[in-house]
Amino acid sequence: MPMAARHRMEKLFNWAYVVAKEEMAFTKFPVLVGTEAKNGSDMGSRYRNDKACREFIQAIGDVMVEDLQLLFQAKPFYCSLLFDGSTDKTLSEKEVLSVKLIENGVVKIKVLGISIPESGKAEHIHKAILLKCEELNLPIETSCIGTGEDGSTDKTLSEKEVLSVKLIENGVVKIKVLG
Repeated sequence: MPMAARHRMEKLFNWAYVVAKEEMAFTKFPVLVGTEAKNGSDMGSRYRNDKACREFIQAIGDVMVEDLQLLFQAKPFYCSLLFDGSTDKTLSEKEVLSVKLIENGVVKIKVLGISIPESGKAEHIHKAILLKCEELNLPIETSCIGTGEDGSTDKTLSEKEVLSVKLIENGVVKIKVLG
């Protein structure tokens, strides 16, 4: 690929990443790319549309998943599984899943993705989390040394706490995050 085309594609991918990271509408992508062109960058015209933005973001996501899966294959590999639930405007329960791990001697948190359980009940959340881990080839049975969740405000075991107990077996430590 010629160097000019490589630089153009790098800028397009960077703007697509900004759209995803900032949770912007894909339709903002052509505006951002147009502004880059207005400032003197050769941005071409072929990829100045929301469809291209979606494709760039998908490619970025695929590479991020591949990078995570390479980390999961390291021996030994240990992580803490973090999950935080929310209910959207459609009243659907969603769980944001992340792992806390050590990469090249540095503690990092990596987002695994969003899991959509059948309901907010612990067994449904548990099933959805296990399914997401399976999709990503994350061997939680042998690598998960702890869990963290958003917790409960009352004194009884919440659905999330019950889920943490279900995820932890074989002497794995539970991390309780209050908040």
